[in-house]
Amino acid sequence: MERLKKVYRRKDRQTLADEPLSRENISRILKESADSHSFSPVYSKQYSYKSNHINKKDRIDQNNKENKMEEIYKIIEEKIKESGYKREISGSDVYNEISDLIDGKDNGTYILMSKPYDDVVFEYCVDVMSDNFNLSYIKINALEGQYHIDFDN
Repeated sequence: MERLKKVYRRKDRQTLADEPLSRENISRILKESADSHSFSPVYSKQYSYKSNHINKKDRIDQNNKENKMEEIYKIIEEKIKESGYKREISGSDVYNEISDLIDGKDNGTYILMSKPYDDVVFEYCVDVMSDNFNLSYIKINALEGQYHIDFDN
């Protein structure tokens, strides 16, 4: 008995299972099926993120962006600690929380609230612009007290 293999999306088309799957056969099968496939018989090489095919200028730009973001995170953390807030805080978590809250918002000034813990509420005053945002202040209401961090000064 001869084994048959069905080609996806076309139940009426069948090919022999023992037929070798070379590039030509794959191309022929796809052409016969007349369906649009995302599969391409052409083999391509995928490069890793740290590939040698990324030029040095792009790497330097990427490193500069990462360093600038680390500076922003550090400034957020330092300002919050200077206010007297004793709990552990991550500048990147605060930044990402704000980014998530303003995602999809129109240009304008917003007062946004977040509750990262049961006993802590963060209030952010953010000016949203077309391609960035300005954090005016953060007000933290916790059991220990209230903390106001002004980023405009």
